[in-house]
Amino acid sequence: MCIQKRKKSLFSIMMAFAMMILMVFPTAVFAEGEDPATEAPPAVEAPAVEEPAAEEAPAVEAPAVEEPAAEEAPAAEETPEEPAAEELAAEEVAEEPAAEEAPAAEDVGDIVAALAEADAVLVDESGEPIPLASAEAVEALEAINSESSDPYFPYKVSGVTHWVGYTHIGGTCHSVVTNDLDECWEVDNPIQAALDDTRSIGSNIRIDGASSDYVYDVFTLDRPQTFWLRTGANVTVDTINLNTSLSNITYHDPNFSFFANTVNVLGGGTTATIQDGITLVSNGGTVNVAAGTYVNDMEDSSKPMPDRYRISKSVTLLGAQAGNDPAGSTVRGDETILIKTNGLPYSLFASDITIDGFMFGSALSNTGGRIILSDYADNTTIKNCIIQNTPSASSGHGIYIYSGADNALIDRNTFYNTAWEAIAGWQVSNAVISNNFISASGQHAIQLMGHSGTNNEISYNTISNITAKNAVQLWCGSGAYVHNNTIYGGNTMYDGIWLDSAVDDSNVSYNIIKNVIYAGINVRGGNTGSTIKDNQIYGNGTGIVNYDINVLDAHYNYFGCDGGPFSPGCDTCYGAEYDPWLIDPDSDLVFESSDGTGGYVDNCPTTSNPDQLDSDGDGTGDACDSTPFGPGPGAGPGPGAGPGPAFGFGPGPFAGLIPVTGGELVELSCDFANTLELPGGESITFDAVLCGYFAQLVTETEETLPVELPDGSAFVAGLTLNLLLDGELVDGETLTVSFAIPEGMEEGDFAVMAWDADAGSWVEVGDVTVADGFATVTVDYPGTFVLVAR
Repeated sequence: MCIQKRKKSLFSIMMAFAMMILMVFPTAVFAEGEDPATEAPPAVEAPAVEEPAAEEAPAVEAPAVEEPAAEEAPAAEETPEEPAAEELAAEEVAEEPAAEEAPAAEDVGDIVAALAEADAVLVDESGEPIPLASAEAVEALEAINSESSDPYFPYKVSGVTHWVGYTHIGGTCHSVVTNDLDECWEVDNPIQAALDDTRSIGSNIRIDGASSDYVYDVFTLDRPQTFWLRTGANVTVDTINLNTSLSNITYHDPNFSFFANTVNVLGGGTTATIQDGITLVSNGGTVNVAAGTYVNDMEDSSKPMPDRYRISKSVTLLGAQAGNDPAGSTVRGDETILIKTNGLPYSLFASDITIDGFMFGSALSNTGGRIILSDYADNTTIKNCIIQNTPSASSGHGIYIYSGADNALIDRNTFYNTAWEAIAGWQVSNAVISNNFISASGQHAIQLMGHSGTNNEISYNTISNITAKNAVQLWCGSGAYVHNNTIYGGNTMYDGIWLDSAVDDSNVSYNIIKNVIYAGINVRGGNTGSTIKDNQIYGNGTGIVNYDINVLDAHYNYFGCDGGPFSPGCDTCYGAEYDPWLIDPDSDLVFESSDGTGGYVDNCPTTSNPDQLDSDGDGTGDACDSTPFGPGPGAGPGPGAGPGPAFGFGPGPFAGLIPVTGGELVELSCDFANTLELPGGESITFDAVLCGYFAQLVTETEETLPVELPDGSAFVAGLTLNLLLDGELVDGETLTVSFAIPEGMEEGDFAVMAWDADAGSWVEVGDVTVADGFATVTVDYPGTFVLVAR
């Protein structure tokens, strides 16, 4: 950091640029009938060369140009901290040696009188006249010749005004910073430096020049401050840390203000608001919101209804748990909690809005508020949020999507105790509703209505604890794709999946639907072209029902037993073509078809082998192959091979192995302890038989982790295990986590880290065993685990 000090005559600059003012400002006026081209030169010709420095000219000897001091100017232009021009002149007279005195002050008067005689007028940015002999006039003339746009501000010492300027390294301060007692500092972050300077408190920090000069600046607003952006445009910086109400930040000219590409809302709801961050962020920017509780936020009280509660710019809002899937839980560490007590919604009124990692509503009832995607809200993403306890009214949805809000992504959220639907929409198109946990909604869990809108996908959701309503109810347009959802009816839910007549040409596949009162899949009159296939539907009042004369394709579904619909232990099927169906003689959830068609193969049809391991590739699974590693064919499918001690149903390295691709929900065996293995070799082995449990294993990458790993820990592999019983997440079961060590890293120093959601941090798991190319550790809880190299 260095300081520069310069001296320059203020009045000489005013005289040198007087003619420039007449040319630059289009609002300058002249006496009627006078020609500015001929009158201007005589007014500045001789004095422009001969005028002495302003320090030597006694300001009091030019009575013809005496004007009120700056503080006497109109309120709109009032700058209390600036001295009058006469004060500046008097101050500088004391500092200049007498030897530099030159022509008498009458010359100054002659010049100003000439300007006045020509009716020349100096105006400010608002078009208001500025007295020629005022401090404002001096500053306006200086601004024209400024070599810097960096911040500067006045401060007083013993009643005398001085100037402090801050500039980027290698830059120059504003030319008003000229006096020996003025200061010019070169710094990396000039705006922050000006704010850190306590002399700027209560002052007016001025900024000239182009917004592009500040694109990399970062600063913190944590107290009241006034700025004067003399740029003629808004100024957009890289980052603003906001730790005070935006109402404390004022602008001399309210037409121009700061914006930032990134705004960090600090204070946890006690200082800045989320709406402050939204107001301050540039269109398309990011607002990071600290953990804390924000009541009736995301509302702009300065606007009339309904604009008051609308988010009307493209923005990414990141809460404290951004990137962290709650996976059915309502507890995961420090949260950014949004509370509603006034009944107003959160309304998204612009495209390309992302909301990630918030909790909408606390654990108390009636504290949530629904999120509305208006017809302007294309490409909205809402993910990794907990949405709960919405008010008991028709506005008690979790999320409501209006017609026109196309391409919505509702992903990896947990919905709990919403008074109405967790997710609802009207004439929705191209929405993806995936990987959500929905429990205890007052109406249907998911309902899309309005007989238009197309190509909506509902996938990998887990839905439970719904009373007297349906899990998925679709009234929307054609082309719905409903797949890989798990629906637990609990004998309180009416229907699992309900398709109206308008939902033509839809695909309903790979869903698990259990224990609903009425129908697992209910298709209403008039539906055409839809396919119901590869679903597991059992324990329901009816498996599939079609209330229409149109033919419904319901081939290749599993109804709970091998005998097919209407057999003992099987669900029924009405109004649909269901033959052939799927069978599972060995109860390993590897299905075959009842007539051998459709390409369904179980390589050990009478011996449970969910892994379908076939070491010698002969088409017979190891579990029933007498020579699983031999060169010739094995015993062939069937009971002949029988279970063996190493590869059969009993103890052995492959007993209970279930290969998974990641993300699907699998039911654990009631006969043996299972191992779930991902394609990359990561696996989970349960220590005990977990009958009635379901498990979900997901591959994690470094990008999908909730937060960065600790310093010195290099990511190698990761996984997340979710364990459910009766549709609810559980923990406390002993299990072994295993990671395959990549080739070439066998000699590395490894550790296993576990994510502690309550503490919001990574913890190292002890007693890691590294052997035979694997790193393993035993724990007594599910969650997210990462293998790291150190």
